[in-house]
Amino acid sequence: MRDNDKQLIAERKDNGEIPEFIHTSRVENEVDSVIQIIQKLSKKYDYKDFAILVRANNHGEPFVRALTQSGIPCQFFGS
Repeated sequence: MRDNDKQLIAERKDNGEIPEFIHTSRVENEVDSVIQIIQKLSKKYDYKDFAILVRANNHGEPFVRALTQSGIPCQFFGS
């Protein structure tokens, strides 16, 4: 299997909402946007229903820091 053939498959069937791709000019803005979205959607979903995918482990650090500061529980899974 080539790397570009990988596909994410949901473990459970849900309401079919499509993941949102967020990209901004600065990582700080991107992190702020993600935190705002999670805070808004946490009224409808549990925190365990969220996932933030990053390209490399060090790209996750700003998210972990901001989630912790915002009081949002998180786990980081890296190599």
